[in-house]
Amino acid sequence: MITNKLGLPDALVAAVESHNHKGGDYSASGLRKPARMYWLEKRHHGELERDVSEMIWAIFGTAVHAVIEKAERPDQLAEEYLSTTIMGRKVSGIADMYDNGVIQDWKTTSVWSYIYLDDEKIKDYESQLNTYAYLYRQAGFEVTGLQIVQLFRDWQKSKAKYDKQYPQVPAAKININLWTEEEQRRYLEERVWYYESHRDTEDFLLPECTEKERWAKPSSWALMKKRRKTAVKLHATEEEAMNDAETRGAGYYVEERKGELWKRCEYCNARDFCNQYNTREGQEAPF
Repeated sequence: MITNKLGLPDALVAAVESHNHKGGDYSASGLRKPARMYWLEKRHHGELERDVSEMIWAIFGTAVHAVIEKAERPDQLAEEYLSTTIMGRKVSGIADMYDNGVIQDWKTTSVWSYIYLDDEKIKDYESQLNTYAYLYRQAGFEVTGLQIVQLFRDWQKSKAKYDKQYPQVPAAKININLWTEEEQRRYLEERVWYYESHRDTEDFLLPECTEKERWAKPSSWALMKKRRKTAVKLHATEEEAMNDAETRGAGYYVEERKGELWKRCEYCNARDFCNQYNTREGQEAPF
């Protein structure tokens, strides 16, 4: 259910409510979720509540996709819905653009996400785009490449002028590794089997999300130096940082950088129904 607690314009609510996946047992994006997240969201779909204020950037992304679809040329396919059957289940997806053999997925994102793009996020993109590639290949299309196109919603021309490490234009194109068709099918079979093996598992017995799946970032301790804004070095433990500061002498001190152990949970629609999240350290069990 979409709520509007801040009284934002009705048009925003309508825009959010109109953005729905066309169906299927598993989607290209859904296949990347932990089993706990996937099944809790699916089972409690009618009870889930999200406020339109939390989905503003999703609306921007939808607007970008609408523009792409309208700009489609004869040699392109934009927002094409495709599906196939894997182990008796329907797997579907909608790639943003198929352009002369190259599949593109467009992301409206922050400059920060581009600068700090890591291997885990690349792997995430890789699995999603290769799912699209498999769907296109099954439909008889040749696939020669995969790309992520990032559009930076917070790009600043002034920063680009004075910082050469900053993106020099408000968009970036990232080439993604294309798997063989056999590798793509094996990935899809593994993911479908993973979810299906927990289809009848009770909510509280679903496999707990790992630290990696929760995007957990442990606390660290920064070795700082007076009159310097950035850390000299980051340490995994306070003891290591204190010893380093003592060895270096006067002018050095230690600051704790608080970690985020449940970062992804804040974006999980089903967290209110998750016993792992609601019984985490410092929380009382609500059940």
